[in-house]
Amino acid sequence: MRKEVAIQNWKKARGYALKLVKDIPENRWFEIPKNNYSNLLWQFGHVLASEYRLALLRVRGENESDKSFIPSDFISTFAKGSHANSTIAYTVKELFNIGELLAETIEKESNHWDDSFLLQKVEGDIHPMFSFRIEALEYSALHDFLHCGQIGIIRRQLGFTSLG
Repeated sequence: MRKEVAIQNWKKARGYALKLVKDIPENRWFEIPKNNYSNLLWQFGHVLASEYRLALLRVRGENESDKSFIPSDFISTFAKGSHANSTIAYTVKELFNIGELLAETIEKESNHWDDSFLLQKVEGDIHPMFSFRIEALEYSALHDFLHCGQIGIIRRQLGFTSLG
C-alpha cells in the first residue's frame, strides 16, 4: 500500500509540474526573471534529474538501459549546485521526451518492487531525508512539489496566471 501511495503522489506531482509549464512558450523557458536566479528550463530539468536519482537510482541502482533516455551530461547539468544559464544545451522538447521515457520506466519498473525490496536501505551516499528505498521513492514526490512552487513563482514573474 505504501508503494502505491508513493507512486500516486509522484504521478500527482509530475502532473502538476506539467500543468504549470505546458502553456508557456518555449522561448520564455530560458528567461531568468528579475529578482530570481532560475528559469523554467533549469527547474523542470532539475525535477526530471531528481526523479531519476530518487525514484530509480536510489531505489534500484543504475541500469545500462538508463543511457537510452538519460544523456550522460543530464544529471550534472541539472544537479543540485548547478545553475540556470543560457548555455544549457537542452530544448524544451528534449526535456519533455526525457520526462516521458523516465515516467514510463518508473511506472513499469515499480510494478515489480515489493515491500521486502523497498524496505531495504538505499546504497551509496547517505541522504539527510531518507535511508530506505521506499523513503527515496516517497521523497521524489515531495521534492517535485517543492520545485513546483519555484516553477509557479517563475510562471508569475513571467506574467502568466497562477494555477490552483
